[in-house]
Amino acid sequence: MTFQERLLKLDRLHHLLRRRGTGTPGELAERLDVCKRTAHNLIDELRDLGAPVAYCPVRGSYYWTLL
Repeated sequence: MTFQERLLKLDRLHHLLRRRGTGTPGELAERLDVCKRTAHNLIDELRDLGAPVAYCPVRGSYYWTLL
């Protein structure tokens, strides 16, 4: 994945996080058109940068904790 493609995936992930519409890790991977491991890596990358991302097991979705 090129740098530009990665930025586009992160931007799409940001929008999904804002509306709490990521779904489960498998659904997130489908929405981003990546494998499940890459979806986890993108979430981990945001967390490593200090982004407040959490997962709600009841809703089955990731979300921003400060928005």
